[in-house]
Amino acid sequence: MHLIKLAVGIKNVDQLSKRQIERYNERGKCVHITRSFPRRLELKEDITSIYWVIKGNIQARQKIKEIIEVKNDQTRPICHLILDKNVIPTEIISHRPFRGWRYLNKNIPNDLVLDNKNSRKIYLILKELCLV
Repeated sequence: MHLIKLAVGIKNVDQLSKRQIERYNERGKCVHITRSFPRRLELKEDITSIYWVIKGNIQARQKIKEIIEVKNDQTRPICHLILDKNVIPTEIISHRPFRGWRYLNKNIPNDLVLDNKNSRKIYLILKELCLV
């Protein structure tokens, strides 16, 4: 099982990757803070990646290292997703907008294998067209 989230304000995979590296360099870890904690606590250990929707398409993912519930001043706990700093491009799949994050357990895109000559060529064309 995975999570899916909109990458708000992000234009492409490269920009997301740069932002996550900056966060990692500033804090020593890459943390994404969300107000919602996964309700399916028993599945928490099975949640392995967060998939990012960029410009209406799932385009990338990051491995989730840890999910931490953090108590704040308000009554509702918040969630820190500790992410791997590396952003992995995926096959592009159209996805409608939504709020917050969702569970993703079907129609999961494969990683884009950039060492494959054809995949790399396709990726560069998509990048040139501003689609990734």
